[in-house]
Amino acid sequence: MNSQNIEDISLEELEKKLNEYKTNLSQVEAILEREKSSNPNSKLDEIYKLQKDLKQAIIYQDDVIKFKLQTCNTNFSNIKLTKELNGRICQAFYDPDQKWYTAVINEINEETQMAEITFLGYKEKDSIPAKYIKLFEMNDPEDLEIGMFCDAIFYGDGLWYPAIIEAMSEHGIHVKYKKSNETEVVSLDSIRITPEQKIQNDKRKEYLKNKKEPENETEFKVPDNLKISPADSETQRLTKKKKLKALKNSHKQKLLEKISKDKQDEWLSFSQKNSKQKFNSYASSKKTEDDNANTLSNNLSKSVKMPYKNNYINNNIRK
Repeated sequence: MNSQNIEDISLEELEKKLNEYKTNLSQVEAILEREKSSNPNSKLDEIYKLQKDLKQAIIYQDDVIKFKLQTCNTNFSNIKLTKELNGRICQAFYDPDQKWYTAVINEINEETQMAEITFLGYKEKDSIPAKYIKLFEMNDPEDLEIGMFCDAIFYGDGLWYPAIIEAMSEHGIHVKYKKSNETEVVSLDSIRITPEQKIQNDKRKEYLKNKKEPENETEFKVPDNLKISPADSETQRLTKKKKLKALKNSHKQKLLEKISKDKQDEWLSFSQKNSKQKFNSYASSKKTEDDNANTLSNNLSKSVKMPYKNNYINNNIRK
């Protein structure tokens, strides 16, 4: 089941499925209790796994029903309009089409309980009664994180699209839409988390939690077996201190060797780069000198006339 076909499933079907999961869970837990009492040494891994899967299915089904209730457009609203709602993103009922569209609240008249709204993606404004307005849920910033999967409203057309939260600032939530790669800053009520995205975000959070941080090679860590405890005798303490001192000296020596090697590698890299630059500079200079010499020779041969040679040849021919 995904967010695209949740709308095609009725609340009655969703609730019926939820009740089935709960009934199955009750049966599995009854089997577990019976097996534990009659066969204490029996392996119940498969039954425990089934219990865990059913609990997760119940949580997921609850989220689907909540999501369905938030997004269904069957009922009118009983909201009371106040000035604090100016600027909020909402669903607004458009009477000529008998449909709900995404809109922004421009101005509220508390006395008449009318709101001036603008449908996102359209320029025209409309004035509608309070019952024609449904507010989107305002997210708590504490519940949102950078890298989270979500749906975000695209203000260009007022539709929801899959996105990723890239940043959060005083201006709003910075999101990137997955398909178009476009970025936009949206308000807290323009974000929603589907049941599938909640599962993805939980997996991502678990992965980041279990991801090991790279160890700091410069920091010396005392092994657990060499940590001194109050129960240690004087002999044990001296032995541990002696081994710790040896380990610290070894760690210090390795660290100095690493620093020395890093410096050598850095100098070698610089030296090779410098030599290459010098060679390139020499080659370029030599080429320039040769080019200048050739140019000078050509210019001299063109500019200097040698009449004596022609005269010598002519004289010899006359003779």
